[in-house]
Amino acid sequence: MRYGVKTMLLVVLALAAWSAVVAAQPCVDVEMAFTPASANPGDEVNVFASLENTGDEAGDIAVSVSLDINGVTYGPYTGTATVAAGEAVTAEFAFLVPAELANSVVTVTVEASVGECSDTAVGVLTVGEGSAEPAGFNPDDLGMGILTGLGASPTPNEEVSWGALKTLYTR
Repeated sequence: MRYGVKTMLLVVLALAAWSAVVAAQPCVDVEMAFTPASANPGDEVNVFASLENTGDEAGDIAVSVSLDINGVTYGPYTGTATVAAGEAVTAEFAFLVPAELANSVVTVTVEASVGECSDTAVGVLTVGEGSAEPAGFNPDDLGMGILTGLGASPTPNEEVSWGALKTLYTR
């Protein structure tokens, strides 16, 4: 088959225009870590999470943070962060490991998406034995601390029916 020069030129121009549109999309890269990755109650651990828009346009990035503590899931804590092209937001804070987490594995999963692009990062903290004083640990504080530290405006919670609420407390 023979194609004319005009037809080939139109195809090349169309592909170039399409690739420029695709390249201009926002995209996301997520990181999550505990340092050190193992600790005892009473130890201080650094929590680090970052959200980077690796695309060429600003974007409203949907963020979800979930915690799993010994098989019990808390969250997801959800929100939206507006991040400029090429920019990153970081949540970094010290966390005093409470006595309530002795002999636990804490897994934090941070998921983010914008348009067709998404990424997930997981941080794991292994807690050994210790004799720290109970601190009244609330997993919501850790989850929301990471979410808001990433600059995300929390999404309002949906109303929960009595049946769903009962299910949560009878596990």
